[in-house]
This record gives sequence, C-alpha cells and structure tokens, in this order.
Amino acid sequence: MPRVASTRWHATAGAGVLALVLGATACSASKDNGLSSSAAGTRLRSDATAVLNAMASNAGAKLPAYTVTENGTSAIPCGDGKARRTFSARQVRPWKGTPTASDMHGLLSIGDSVLENASRGYEQDTGVAQQTGPSVVAWPLVNNKSGTHITLTARQGADNFTVTVTGRTDCLKR
Repeated sequence: MPRVASTRWHATAGAGVLALVLGATACSASKDNGLSSSAAGTRLRSDATAVLNAMASNAGAKLPAYTVTENGTSAIPCGDGKARRTFSARQVRPWKGTPTASDMHGLLSIGDSVLENASRGYEQDTGVAQQTGPSVVAWPLVNNKSGTHITLTARQGADNFTVTVTGRTDCLKR
C-alpha cells in the first residue's frame, strides 16, 4: 500500500485525486478542547494520510502521484497566543469520458468510511453528501474531540476528476 513519504510529503497514490484544500474559519468561533495545536495537527496529518492511503490502495491502476502541499506541521497564528494547523494534498485522476456524480461519490465514500470509523470519530457536518454544483461533490467532516475538520471534495473535469480534501484544526493553544 502506498504511503506518504515523511521527508518530502509527495507520494504515489493509486486511487483518487486528492487535494486537501484549506477551509477558512475564524479562530474566535473555535472552542478550546484542551488539545494543543501541535497535537491536533499530528492527528489531522494522521487522519488525512489514512484517507490518502485508503484511496490509493483501492485503485486498480497506476495513477499520477498526489502532492501534499501543507503537512500540518506549521503553526498558523490566529490570535490570543493560539494557532491552527492545516493539511493539503492534490491528485488529478484521469478518466475515460466524463466522470459522473456516482463516480465521484464512490471515490469519496472510501475516504469517508475511513474517517467515520469508530476509532477516528469523524461525523459529517451536514449529515449527507453535499452536492455543491453539477460537477462538484463535497463532504465536510468534523471530529469535535480532536478539533479537526476534513472536507472531501470531488471536482469533475472533461476527462478527469480532482478530489480535494480540505483539512484544518480548530484555533488552539500552542
């Protein structure tokens, strides 16, 4: 099963197009759950990497590499001595013809099942898959205990689709 390289954060993923794109949320809206931003960042990185690896292991063909552009290790100040962490990865998956909403839902369900597993503790923010447009499907997930948020998004192209997984922690003590 492909793994994310710890030194370069660039790995070959066999399954979907994955991109962790960051969601912007005001720090004042976050709650203090007792975790440090460092601990929550480690959890975010672990959970996002588990999704990437699950989607890679499910692929039946060799696909382009995914690239992690934010690895959750940098503290981003958000006021009152607090910080948040972010994680971002991206992969474009070639597709014969135009991928359907069903194709995109199928890919996202792999990552969703990893995160909603009892040991990871995520829940869908909306309770259902959120269709944000005719060519975009987004599933926002949250883990209130760990203060982490991950959104799985699939965007349809003419002969490919890109899955983005947006990840951030709450604004927490450093």
